[in-house]
Amino acid sequence: VHIGTGEKYGGAEIYKADTGFVRTSVSDIARNLEGKLYEEFLSDLEEPGFRLDEFLSRHPGVKPRERYLLKSPVNAISDEVRECIKTGFDIPYIPGSSLKGAIRTALIWQACKDSKAFPPDSWGEKRQNKKWIGADFFNDILNLNSGKYDPKYDLLRFLEVSDFMPVTPHMHLLEVKTWSLKNPGMEQKPFSIYCETLWSKCEGTITLSSAIAQARNRRDYPLLKQKLPLLGITESDLTGIDDPAQHEKVEQKVITHLKKIMREIIGAALEHDL
Repeated sequence: VHIGTGEKYGGAEIYKADTGFVRTSVSDIARNLEGKLYEEFLSDLEEPGFRLDEFLSRHPGVKPRERYLLKSPVNAISDEVRECIKTGFDIPYIPGSSLKGAIRTALIWQACKDSKAFPPDSWGEKRQNKKWIGADFFNDILNLNSGKYDPKYDLLRFLEVSDFMPVTPHMHLLEVKTWSLKNPGMEQKPFSIYCETLWSKCEGTITLSSAIAQARNRRDYPLLKQKLPLLGITESDLTGIDDPAQHEKVEQKVITHLKKIMREIIGAALEHDL
């Protein structure tokens, strides 16, 4: 999995190792150099396309501090590397917000795929900004209030998703090749994308908030009961949910449903791409 930070780094912060690449820090290297070696390093850094590998091959005595290892089948990197999100201790993980976003997409897909009202006729009436197309329609699917969408009335506010941390973190560096649709057929783009990826079993928690028990009787959540099936439950499941045993039972029902929908959307996406 690659969940990016939006940041990239170049050849000045990475060098080849036996099983892949090592990520290091330019400032750490500079702090440990003195005299002419320090000046040479700073001078080389100013050159376009500086590669730390080349500097280290000329000065085998320089031993940069290893931040982390990236296992990789790639022999050389010809562009910047896209960084994956990590903790302050360089441990990669899957943010709960990213996972919740994936769940949100899956639930909206589930609601739309068999709906005769999708897509709305109004979408074809005028040219729309791609960034916002369908936003109101999709928000309404999870909106529990009959008024304008407000995040505090979103169905998924009752779903609490933690960050998922790796049991044994392994990071790999992959070279990704992309293709463009052409008429006819496809054409491979002339450049590669290099990205850090997390390879690991990850553990975290997804829980159903106990606040859902109080919300079902509140007037500002008039649509809650009719939208509970999106989570795989009904109003009757909320009866006695204040009891921990019943809460756990309902929570497990929600998790089972989410797993099913997530598998279905992944299968549909793969079938569509193929």
